[in-house]
Amino acid sequence: DIESGKPSIYYYDMLGAEFQVLSFTATGAGAGHIRDVLERENQWGPKPLAQRCEKDAAIIAMKLLHVAAQLDNEEKKSLADVQIYPILASVTENGYKFWSEDQLTRLEAMSREGN
Repeated sequence: DIESGKPSIYYYDMLGAEFQVLSFTATGAGAGHIRDVLERENQWGPKPLAQRCEKDAAIIAMKLLHVAAQLDNEEKKSLADVQIYPILASVTENGYKFWSEDQLTRLEAMSREGN
């Protein structure tokens, strides 16, 4: 957000309405399930989501992206089993960066270990 000088995420609905994400969000077919998990993590996890480090946030995102993919996948195969990883980006005060495939591979392993 240029006015506040803080990293912000906006999304738009199909009619063009603009929404600023103030805490967390999810969109798509599995969004309701994902938002429920994020709310639980935010309220009863080790720390509120906004206080977690980038790596921990990425691990949660990776787990939830896999859940969403499995909800859409008839065979219920894990995407890690076929080595297909989501596109993951971090948004910070310095802008955004995409995670590399090597980073996603390591992140996937950490997400399965429960770290």
